[in-house]
Amino acid sequence: MKVIRLLVCLLAVAVLSALYYREDAATARLMMTQYKQNQEILFQNLQRSYHEKQELEDKNEALEQAASKETISFDWHADISNSAVIKQLQKR
Repeated sequence: MKVIRLLVCLLAVAVLSALYYREDAATARLMMTQYKQNQEILFQNLQRSYHEKQELEDKNEALEQAASKETISFDWHADISNSAVIKQLQKR
């Protein structure tokens, strides 16, 4: 009789532990899908940021090239409103 009670108790413990680990695995799978979604969002944000940085670098390089073509000497009375650099800056 004691052996049967012991076996029933061991079976109950085994079933309860199996249910616990099943629930734990389901929670882990849910967290894994959430982490993957977060990773994808972060990767998209990183790509967008990188492309924006590249565009800004290209615009700055074009401005630097246009500025280097301008006259090197400085004149307070020079009209710069029609220069290529000012026109590009006004477009922004």
